[in-house]
Amino acid sequence: MKRKDYLTSIGKMDSNGSITHTFASKFLLPIIGYTIKDLGTSLINTHITEGNKPELIVILDPNKDDTVSLLVKMRILSHYLNDETTDDELIIRFTISEAYYNVLDKFKKGQYSGFDEFYKRILTRYYGEGVIQNGIKVSMYDTIYPRYEKRKNLAERLGEEVKYIQEVLDSPEMDYEIYKSLEQLNTGQLNEQGAGNSI
Repeated sequence: MKRKDYLTSIGKMDSNGSITHTFASKFLLPIIGYTIKDLGTSLINTHITEGNKPELIVILDPNKDDTVSLLVKMRILSHYLNDETTDDELIIRFTISEAYYNVLDKFKKGQYSGFDEFYKRILTRYYGEGVIQNGIKVSMYDTIYPRYEKRKNLAERLGEEVKYIQEVLDSPEMDYEIYKSLEQLNTGQLNEQGAGNSI
């Protein structure tokens, strides 16, 4: 099974080829200086590994025109570890510096407003300070700086008191966020570092 077939089978890729990317793609790619938009249609997904030395795994489609130039740019990054190419995917591994371990821990728990202030500034630099005024949809800024109005709208929708709503975005589905090789996906095995343990 190819990764895109797997994504289709779990409802993360539609018939038009549009992928519902991991939260890591949105929240953690800036660690290496990229966003989903920067990687365009070459991006299949972004995942993390667990363990003593977590990694950020970026998976690109090797058959897209801009993939080679993206790889060349990524290989010079200080966080770059290695890459591996198959017919169906290019897997690029990056170290996650200890400076980001607290951010990673908060990310796994869905505590985005608890990100270190330096990382909130990084996210704001990439995604801006725009907010969505009405309803429960949120921007990145709304997520890392949840306003009372957003928390109140969400509390009303959930039938909860606003004091119990600290975050305005769901926690990531860790089973989807943790990297699994094609072999693991094909055999149904879970990542030996603990994939499948949802928060």
